This record gives sequence, structure tokens and C-alpha cells, in this order.
Amino acid sequence: MRPVADDLIVIDAKEAMRRAQALIERYRFGPLGLWVIEDSESGECAGWGCLKHLDKTEEIEVGYGLLRRFWGRGIATEVARRLVRHGFEDIGLERIAGVTHPDNVASRNVLSKTGLTYLGLVNRYYGRETTYFELLRSSWKPATRAGSG
Repeated sequence: MRPVADDLIVIDAKEAMRRAQALIERYRFGPLGLWVIEDSESGECAGWGCLKHLDKTEEIEVGYGLLRRFWGRGIATEVARRLVRHGFEDIGLERIAGVTHPDNVASRNVLSKTGLTYLGLVNRYYGRETTYFELLRSSWKPATRAGSG
């Protein structure tokens, strides 16, 4: 691993595969997990989405990551909405969190469009300051569900 800039880290393929395998093993037989995002036009892997434990807590977070060439198409928002729906409807979660780097405006917008509410900056996850969002099932509105289908 090597730092690139402001908390961004680039890892090599071997480390990426090790981390992916660890996630697969952790969530193999449960309703949480990591999913591949496939571009519907090309069939390429566009990125990933997940519902997983937030850092080392019992909280569940929605997460996503896209290859740069897929940014700006609304894919992350669509994926996040589908994962939130899965969390509430299929798993029965009562609450879903989301965290981002404070400077990641695009990801903050995705969480807001998905229906999560910004609650402020926190220093309790991943060893750094993050923005913190949450959505309660009781607050999940039909408008949040739009386009999640």
C-alpha cells in the first residue's frame, strides 16, 4: 500500500484480491455482503456495492465504489438505493449508516439522494474523520425508493 494524497491509498492487485476474499469469507452465508456492479451496456465490472459491518461495530453501512470511467452516471445512487431496499425489506434492518471522507462531495450526494440524513463529522470509524449519515427504516419514504426497482 502507498498513500497517494489526503487519505487516498492505492493497493496492488494482490492486496485487493486478499481484501476481497476476506470480505467474501466473512459474509459467505449471511444476508450482508459484497456485490459486483456490472455495466449493462458492456458487461464490464464497473465497481462494487456492499452492506457490511461499519468498521468493527455492529452498525451496518451501505458502501459502493466505481471505476472512474463510470462516475457521473447515477450508478452509485441506483446501487445504494437497491442496497438500502434490500437491507430494510429483505433483511429487516432498522437502521443503515453511511460514511465518507469529508471531501468526497459526490459520495455525500449519493448518500443524501438515497435518503440518508447527514448527522455530522465523527472520529470513530476507520481511524480517521468521516462524515456520518443514517437512515431509519421508519423514516424510509416512498420517494427514497424511487428508481430502486
